[in-house]
Amino acid sequence: MGWVGGGGGEVWKALWSVKVPEKVKVLMWKVANNGILTQANKCYRHIASQATCEMCGHWKEDCFYACISCLHVVALRYAMRDHWVLLAEKDLMYTGPDWLLVLMSKYSAEVNAKLLMLLLATLE
Repeated sequence: MGWVGGGGGEVWKALWSVKVPEKVKVLMWKVANNGILTQANKCYRHIASQATCEMCGHWKEDCFYACISCLHVVALRYAMRDHWVLLAEKDLMYTGPDWLLVLMSKYSAEVNAKLLMLLLATLE
C-alpha cells in the first residue's frame, strides 16, 4: 500500500522507527492495511451478519471508526488530553485508505508514539 500523498516510504519508515513496543507497530501496520478484524471486515468475510460497532451500536465499524470515530474512543482521547499532548481533533479525519499514514506524516515522533499507544488501548 503506497501513501497517496507521495513520500510513502518515509512515512512507513517513521512508523517502524517510533519508540513503542513492536506489537504496537505490527498492530498499526495491520490498521494501515485494513487488516484488523473489525465488524465490517467480519461481515466481508461472512463471520458476522452486522457491521455496526459492538461498543456503541452506532455506525459501521471499519478501521477508522474503531480507532478514531467511535464515541468510546473519543471519550478516551478527551480523558487522555489531561495527561498527554495529543493530536488536534480537527486533524482526526478520514482522508482515504492511507488515513493513518497521512495523519502520522503531520506530527513529531513523540506525538506519533502517543497516538499509536492510544490506538493500541482502543483496539485491545
